[in-house]
Amino acid sequence: IFMSSTVTEIAEPETYLQLTSRMCYYDECNLNDVILPYEGHEEQANIAAQTLVNMPVQAKYKKIDGKDDLGSHECKKNEDTGEIEFFTDSVGVNTKAWIESCEVTTVKGEKKVLPCLFSEKRIWKRYPNTVNAIKRLFETNGGINSSWEIATSEYEYRKGKKVLTNYEFLSDCLLGSNVVAAYQGTSKVISLSEFNEQELLVAEALSQDIASNGIDIKNQEKEENELKNKEKETSEVKTDVTPEN
Repeated sequence: IFMSSTVTEIAEPETYLQLTSRMCYYDECNLNDVILPYEGHEEQANIAAQTLVNMPVQAKYKKIDGKDDLGSHECKKNEDTGEIEFFTDSVGVNTKAWIESCEVTTVKGEKKVLPCLFSEKRIWKRYPNTVNAIKRLFETNGGINSSWEIATSEYEYRKGKKVLTNYEFLSDCLLGSNVVAAYQGTSKVISLSEFNEQELLVAEALSQDIASNGIDIKNQEKEENELKNKEKETSEVKTDVTPEN
């Protein structure tokens, strides 16, 4: 599953960029109608957050309208094997992750104080084109989004919303100017800083890369379609009921 976020800070050391990102908020749905629960699940959420540490930062350098830019997850399903293949490059590593509360604007346009996932990442300067693209995007009004990839083994539906109850982070992918974040307006890079080595969607649609967890993609799609049909039938039944005077 892909969930989007945005880089909020960038620092520029001699050998790498350090990015600080507000990845997402908890307890409210994003544009994909997906929720990461926090209240009542604090310990589990903090454990899951730490699975992001030491996982790669992915990106795909592109030229868009003649300018340095980035792509997206660049993934597709291999029709022969049924597996999801990615065509991004590993350009850095996540070094830190934590959860803290702050005021955000949800995708519904509501201002709320919610627990949010933050992270720090290092982008290696051995990829100068990617570094140039990150700097340019960070300085634009849209900023630079990132979209983490997670593997989920357990989820449930609550009032039509998909709530992830057991998951771990696989990577974080930096997104280009043509991708809209699922947590638009909230998930942003908040700083960019530079250090010496001695001492950064359309919402990116949910992708069924949970096949790696032993869950068959077609079975999952069938399960979700059956659930939607049941919800539709329930809604139609309720609509047909005529209240008594």
